[in-house]
Amino acid sequence: LFVGNERPYKNLARVLEAFALLATGYPGSLVIAGLPLPPRPALVDTEFEEARDTRGGHAAVLTRYPCVMFLLLSAPALAGDVLLLGASYVDRNDLEILAENLLDEGSGADRDVEALCAGGLTWAKHVDLVSTDETWATTIVDTPWNTVFMHEFADVADNAPDSEEFLASVEAGKQLGTWFAGNGADVFVWIAWGDIDGGPDYDDYTGMQDGLRRGAEAQVAGMATVGVNAYIVPIGEAFRAVWAGETDPLAEGTLFYRLYDTDGEHPSTTGSYLAALVIYTSLTGRDPAGLSAPRD
Repeated sequence: LFVGNERPYKNLARVLEAFALLATGYPGSLVIAGLPLPPRPALVDTEFEEARDTRGGHAAVLTRYPCVMFLLLSAPALAGDVLLLGASYVDRNDLEILAENLLDEGSGADRDVEALCAGGLTWAKHVDLVSTDETWATTIVDTPWNTVFMHEFADVADNAPDSEEFLASVEAGKQLGTWFAGNGADVFVWIAWGDIDGGPDYDDYTGMQDGLRRGAEAQVAGMATVGVNAYIVPIGEAFRAVWAGETDPLAEGTLFYRLYDTDGEHPSTTGSYLAALVIYTSLTGRDPAGLSAPRD
């Protein structure tokens, strides 16, 4: 039994790591209780999220109640494991395979990563397809995923928060989040990456990146209103970190430039690999340095 909150000085991460070493074959469970911290956009680099562990096929399952947090590490991973839901950014370069290979190599856990995506699919369209397409109904409503990463179509995700398209996205996110969380999944919402030049609506890359971050935070806040405690996975912020490390990030040949395909919007293999690294770290809490990289 651990009583306290998730602030770093409580050293909860070490408690979880120690219990994970005992979890395989151990008949008991670890219970964590305490008052939740004030609501905030949760990033996957917090101590609490880094403490997730999948040793021996055991996965962390988190349930939040108004006054109590329980973390059960002795439960086996749910069938289906990890789903990447989204549009063309997910569809490019076999992102699900890149993520699965990293998980296999870095954690030693045999985790299944699947994708449900197609170019131009918004969250609202995903919701509509549930009632018309058996694959969408089975994947979204009937499968008990362990973790779901939700990527919204970028042209919607960075819209003004009071626009009709964005409001529809928030409502669709509530429905999708309710379906996924209702089956026991941890739900993560992407911050996607901005167009290399900011696209038609922004002056530059950082302007669009800021818009995408605000959008993801609003989507997570929307899910919270229906009891879904989603988290932000800052994939686009990893792109921003690369951008910030360049003297001239838009110069041909820089690492930032090489994250993009020739259209300056979709990811190259390197860009998809960076996305997979962020997914890997959000699931394991481990430093991905030294893991195998694909050839671009």
